[in-house]
Amino acid sequence: MVVPSPEMLAALAPMASNLIIQEQVTDPEYSIDVLSSFEGGALQAVVRRRLVVRGGESSTTQVVHNPELEALAVKVADGLGLVGHSVVQAFWSERNGPRLIEVNPRFGGASTLSIRAGLDSPRRILGMLRGDPDAYKNGPIQIGLTMHRVAEDIFVEPAAR
Repeated sequence: MVVPSPEMLAALAPMASNLIIQEQVTDPEYSIDVLSSFEGGALQAVVRRRLVVRGGESSTTQVVHNPELEALAVKVADGLGLVGHSVVQAFWSERNGPRLIEVNPRFGGASTLSIRAGLDSPRRILGMLRGDPDAYKNGPIQIGLTMHRVAEDIFVEPAAR
């Protein structure tokens, strides 16, 4: 919850041993999909701005050009020795720069946008496993491509008796 005043924070003091207090960040949130080789080393990164987030998952996201976030994601992936596909998440603004949130050593729910935009991690990972040198070559990324994720209600009729 947001604590809007020092007085409210003081009122919560009796529960202080059970609280986690952190700054409220209103900067735009980004996910950066990173493909790394199995030998170590990031090959390519694609930055996605999370435009609409519901329940922690982005429902609208767009590929953007942000060299600072690309560099951060590559540095993190290399520093952690990640292999295959991973997702680095950060807040970023002109004023505050990048602020790392988390790292997921897996495909994210909206990683399909980066794949469609040109990263194509699944195909490249399979190529690396086969020893195909083309799997290590970066292709162009479609900046501006936007994805809208929608839920679908599915109804199942009861079985006839």
